[in-house]
Amino acid sequence: MSLTITTPAADKPVSLAEAKRQLSMEDTADADALITSHIAAATAHAETILGRALVTRTYTATLDCWLDCIWLQMPPLGVVNSVKYDDVDGVEQTLAASVYEVGERFGQAFVKLAPNQSWPDLDSTKSLDRIRIEYTAGYGDSSKVPDDIKHAILLLITYYFDEVDSSILTTAENMLSPYRVWELA
Repeated sequence: MSLTITTPAADKPVSLAEAKRQLSMEDTADADALITSHIAAATAHAETILGRALVTRTYTATLDCWLDCIWLQMPPLGVVNSVKYDDVDGVEQTLAASVYEVGERFGQAFVKLAPNQSWPDLDSTKSLDRIRIEYTAGYGDSSKVPDDIKHAILLLITYYFDEVDSSILTTAENMLSPYRVWELA
């Protein structure tokens, strides 16, 4: 399965003003571009460790074939917008929501076949990217991101800005640990 961000997050979990307060740099417009890049890097670092989307965005998961259980990456799940597939004639179709169920186990969302339903046949002339699931994921806007995660991002920004004390990096990563999504086998 491949995953693409279809619609990026509208903002970051930590604002420029919050980052500047963390760095004790209230009135330094000269550093805004650098601090903004550190916010982006710290957010990406946190999301990579967590395996989570922080601020809501839209993803498209692309699959080659139907699976018994299709795990959706980057929780928390908002909604599944659509499940589309290329039918036997190569025409894109939208799967009726009654054919599948959306559920959650162990903090991760999935799509699976509903009882007494069957997955439709796929285009046999194509072997890749025949199924596309569009969904939203993330906590909501930046105000809904858990405070522990925001504090860890602020520590990461401090680390990126100073790069002198590696214990800051360790502390930030330890703060993220309880929110980490573990891959299911």
